[in-house]
Amino acid sequence: MDSIIARVDAIKSKPKQSDIALIHSSLEVLQDSMKKQVGAIEKALNNTAEMKSAANAHKKRTKIRNLQWKNDFKANANEVGTKMLQGAMKIINNITSAILSTDEWSNDRSAVSASSVSVSPVKAPRQKKLETGDTAKTAEIRLPKPANHKEYNPQECVKVFKSFKERTEEILGPNAGTMATQSYLKRVKEEMISKKYVPVKSSQLNDTIKASKEGTVLPVIWGMDGRRAIMDLDELRGQFDEYSTKHVNKGWNNDNTLNALWDKKRELAIAAGKDPDDVKKPDKETVSAYHSALLSEVDLA
Repeated sequence: MDSIIARVDAIKSKPKQSDIALIHSSLEVLQDSMKKQVGAIEKALNNTAEMKSAANAHKKRTKIRNLQWKNDFKANANEVGTKMLQGAMKIINNITSAILSTDEWSNDRSAVSASSVSVSPVKAPRQKKLETGDTAKTAEIRLPKPANHKEYNPQECVKVFKSFKERTEEILGPNAGTMATQSYLKRVKEEMISKKYVPVKSSQLNDTIKASKEGTVLPVIWGMDGRRAIMDLDELRGQFDEYSTKHVNKGWNNDNTLNALWDKKRELAIAAGKDPDDVKKPDKETVSAYHSALLSEVDLA
């Protein structure tokens, strides 16, 4: 094309008839060439559109095939599942029929269905557990007032707790399980702390109850752990009973408790080879604690 344009430019300066004819001829060749190129471009464009259309058609056909496959799979799966379930039910019915046909079943039980045999024995126990559980959470707890009208001593506290523990069947019913019982007794201890009938936290209260269960002689004063008790409360109770028998019209007062403890301290001093006259009388706090513990023994006996 450049050569043709150069030739045209040269001819413009001195045009000849032959040159003009040549230009026309060259232009016709150029026109044909351009037509061929345009045709090739149009063909290429048409091919691209056809390829794109073919790709879209293939994609649609693939999507339709996949959807059809899924539908067929679901239909087959439902059919197979139904057949398996029917087969299982048939086996169950055959087994049930075989059981009901034995001599161990009476004639009036021969009509019992497989569903009633498998379901009927299950629900009742759970309902009872729920009822006792609810009772454990709602049962009223009435704690007896402390003997000193203020707070329980350790031995009195354990005695009150045991009295509730022994009555759990009466309160919760004969079918109360372990969890319901523990829940109820936990509420008893929480009530003691809430009413300030014990001057300790739940951990120390649990330790006190556990020590009593293990046979440990409990102190009569909270926080007395590590200090030796003067005498066992049962021994003091024995002296109280003896005094009450001899002195029907006289009551046991704080001085009687003081003298009993003092006599016991002298007795322990003699057993240890010490002078009993050097023994000091028990302090007021100790006497008060023992006296309250004794009153709780008498009141709760």
